[in-house]
Amino acid sequence: MGIITMTTLAGVIQIFIPINFWFTIIMFLFGSLLNRNALINLLDYKRHLSRLKSSQLKVFLLLFVVLLGYLLLFASGDVTNGDTYLYHNQNIKWFNEYRLVPGLANMHSRFGFNCNIFTLIASQILPTKPTFYVFNFGLTLLFFWYVLNKFLRKNKFTLPGFFFILYSIWMLRTNVSTPSPDLHVYIFASFLILDVWETLSLKKKVLESQNLIKKVKYWIFLSAFIITVKLSAVIVALIFIPALIYLKRDQVRLLIKPFMLASIIVLVWGLRTFIITGQVVYPLASIYNQIATWSVTKESVINNEVAIKGWAREPGEGYRKASEVSMLEWFPEWWKKEKTTTFIKVAKVDIEDFYISNATFYLLTLVLLFFAILISVIKKRMDIIIFFTILLFMVVFWFITAPDFRFSTFIFGLIFTLSSIELGRNYDKRGVIRYLVLIPSLFLTLNLGVLLTNQLPSFKLAITQNLLKPIGMGYGVDWFTKDFKGHKKINLNKENYYYLADTTYTMKRSFDTLFPSVPQIVHINFLGEDWENGIAPKSKVKEHQD
Repeated sequence: MGIITMTTLAGVIQIFIPINFWFTIIMFLFGSLLNRNALINLLDYKRHLSRLKSSQLKVFLLLFVVLLGYLLLFASGDVTNGDTYLYHNQNIKWFNEYRLVPGLANMHSRFGFNCNIFTLIASQILPTKPTFYVFNFGLTLLFFWYVLNKFLRKNKFTLPGFFFILYSIWMLRTNVSTPSPDLHVYIFASFLILDVWETLSLKKKVLESQNLIKKVKYWIFLSAFIITVKLSAVIVALIFIPALIYLKRDQVRLLIKPFMLASIIVLVWGLRTFIITGQVVYPLASIYNQIATWSVTKESVINNEVAIKGWAREPGEGYRKASEVSMLEWFPEWWKKEKTTTFIKVAKVDIEDFYISNATFYLLTLVLLFFAILISVIKKRMDIIIFFTILLFMVVFWFITAPDFRFSTFIFGLIFTLSSIELGRNYDKRGVIRYLVLIPSLFLTLNLGVLLTNQLPSFKLAITQNLLKPIGMGYGVDWFTKDFKGHKKINLNKENYYYLADTTYTMKRSFDTLFPSVPQIVHINFLGEDWENGIAPKSKVKEHQD
């Protein structure tokens, strides 16, 4: 709740003034005072660890130390997401140095995307640069602490549980060192789904005896926040919230206030999106309307719609063509590609390579999900049936909207893990279900172990670049030096401004530059004498596509 509250307040304040270091300090002190009991409980690690048995404690400490080492190296390594150089850092920079500028998306269309997560990171001003290294490291470490406690304390740390730990390390490894919203969607959605699953997994009598209203309120807030982190995650809220209402249908009145408060989170995000883009929902060409003088052009909205759909189907140069074909035409090509795309691979075992393709992993996960739903039907656990059916709908939504494995990492990992654990609690020891769960889990776990071991050379490089140079986390290379090689001076509204002329992915493209590297700059006008008065498109032009 602290992160949600801070992001919402930062979003409101930054409409009027930039977010600076003092905002972070005040919010930290205010939050610590307001939640002092929760903070004390969080820091009381001895109390948490005392709940674990001796054998569990040893496993916990061993895994936590390993995870700590991995995360330190990932967080201090290279920024692996090209979009970070393209617009992530510039978005954060704008929020730190200016109040929210109307029409900011005219500077770069991607500034209109996912503004809430960049507001969150911009509000975490620390004496390090860039801040997201430290914030992402802390958030991911908290996530693994949470997951380890869930599985160990509830005696659910089976082989599938261990698989989920390794799976999460592997999937998050390239996002810890970038402000990409993919990491935050993975973590926040996993928090939500794991907490709901753990609660519903309680025995029926225990579940009925507990006051679940507090938990349901938390789930409502988290669902609303996930929408604002990444719009494509809206399915999490649209499916979970009705299910939560069903579960507490006898106490719906008590949920009215939480829903109203949660709507504030979405409204603040919507207001910021409107100020940045001039659109109520962005990018959605079907409802485009030039409401404000700073509204982005319709061509810009259409281009982004095409890019989103196309890149989800075919990342790369063929994205535009992929966006134009029908589902029936596109599916055979997509399935053929997924059957040959490696999800997990073991390097050279004897002569041949052993690997699991994306398609194999999808099918295996769906088979486990089918059996989990079937057993829930046999056991007459309607709440568990609803829960797993929700996960199935998430898969369908992913396939229809963005069938790229990058956008499904958290949901497939969770379905595989939770379905396996659910089956493990109900399997017939003489039957095949036991082996259906055991063998794939073992194989996937071993594969991931090998993959993570193969990362050691890059860890060595990270240590050499970061830990052996007294520069600090994230300063291992010269990204943060002021270098204006290749810059171009233009005259705009009788003022001279500098920006990087290079439009390729370069590490010196977006850090500490005087002006964002934006190809659309020659097509804009000020609405006043300064940036803060707003930015409008000069004409309806076809925007540059990176």
